Amino acid sequence: MFGSLADGPEHDVSPILKLLDFGIAQTIHPRELALDGTGEQRNIEDIGIMMADVLTLQTDSKYTGAEIEVDLSRLGYSSAVLSPASGILGDPEYGDPDPLPYIDRDMRLIIAACMASDPQDRPKIVDLERWVYSEVSNTQPAYYGTNPGGATWESNETIYDIVQKCIFNAL
Repeated sequence: MFGSLADGPEHDVSPILKLLDFGIAQTIHPRELALDGTGEQRNIEDIGIMMADVLTLQTDSKYTGAEIEVDLSRLGYSSAVLSPASGILGDPEYGDPDPLPYIDRDMRLIIAACMASDPQDRPKIVDLERWVYSEVSNTQPAYYGTNPGGATWESNETIYDIVQKCIFNAL
């Protein structure tokens, strides 16, 4: 759920994001649970899909990407995790170019981890919080200006446009 715009250094540009249970708190057959993972693992996957939608500015349908092998060793996880992350990382096996070179790669790896095909490979919510906090705390604004298109993507006008398109005018 998205809150309203608020006074402050960041939330006057983008609304506060409030993550809630995504509606899967229902009776699930034990066999289905074994295949789909725990409620936390399914919620983490939904967070990843939602974030991939925002990164790709895809508001008219749910993100889908081809499954690729992703090296998550930078995050302290397995070096060979399957994830439908081709739309946010490209597929190096086939020489695909990076589809989002202007978006921090480590942040995209976190999103790929959230969407891991095997629920056991997805991070726990505490790991996700730690990774995001580390990225936000340790990445300086100048870093984004060095990314292709970084300075443009970091302008308030661009952020307003993205928030308007992906949140307020989403289909």
